[in-house]
Amino acid sequence: MQCVWDEQEAYDELLYWDSLIQEGHTLHPRDYNRYEELRYWYEYVCYEDKLRQYHACVAEMKQREAEVPPPDPEKLLPQRLFVIEDRHVKAKHASVYPCAEELQAVQNMVSHVENGLKTVANWLNRQEATR
Repeated sequence: MQCVWDEQEAYDELLYWDSLIQEGHTLHPRDYNRYEELRYWYEYVCYEDKLRQYHACVAEMKQREAEVPPPDPEKLLPQRLFVIEDRHVKAKHASVYPCAEELQAVQNMVSHVENGLKTVANWLNRQEATR
């Protein structure tokens, strides 16, 4: 428990020296050296704390990775990145796609042409067979 009090005391002393410097006071070289030691100590404590947090975070990530196996890349579906372009494509498709009557007329023409070609092909086959 004494160690925590010493750290708190050192932190309070650092704040005191900081406030004097911010107010514009010039520190005696001996006091300035003490201030520099306290700053170094405080930066080291902060560094150790951040390093401890980093290692805890890395350990937690490794534990989570060990618990869940990585997904099979072959089973993953490719992700769509062009959602905005999809809307433009759909709008363009809607503008050029024929209405129901036009579509029915085209399908009727195709059907008539197919029937005509089939009739001609059958007639040619009968002519070839009779020769």
